[in-house]
Amino acid sequence: MTLVFSSAVFAQSNSKFDKMDYVKVYPNPVITEATIKISDNIDLQKSNVSFTVYNIVGKEILKYSNIKQAEINFSSDKLSSGMYIYQLKVDQRTQATGKFTVK
Repeated sequence: MTLVFSSAVFAQSNSKFDKMDYVKVYPNPVITEATIKISDNIDLQKSNVSFTVYNIVGKEILKYSNIKQAEINFSSDKLSSGMYIYQLKVDQRTQATGKFTVK
């Protein structure tokens, strides 16, 4: 399986987020828990938003679909130590990709 990630779309400059951040995962590295924070620039009530985590070889590990809240907490207890890639989709379009590490 090959994953192809498109470039992130730029957020408006008046956003609380950096220009490329539609989503943040913190803390990074993740030790026991992490938070997924989605930008206010995304209308969660009107859009179909999903957040997917892949391991380094492209296997889907974790997925949140139909997201309606700006912050999601998750536990790393089912994730092995290592690097993970995430993808945020809004209405089937990739808005952002990134990576985080689990210790």
